[in-house]
Amino acid sequence: MSEPLHVRVSREGKELGSYPVLEVLSMLKEGALLPTDFYWRDGMAEWAPLVQLQATEARRQLVERAL
Repeated sequence: MSEPLHVRVSREGKELGSYPVLEVLSMLKEGALLPTDFYWRDGMAEWAPLVQLQATEARRQLVERAL
């Protein structure tokens, strides 16, 4: 089994930490993180808003269910 993907999260230019993607999505739902906070992972050219991660993960889950 592979290790869960971790992303680094920042708000207003201050890095908050590194978290597994599913934990980040849970923290977004709970309001602990904001859709306007940013994330970054290895291979990304630049930081992106968490709302983008949320949309990407939703698409991934739809594809998984379809298969």
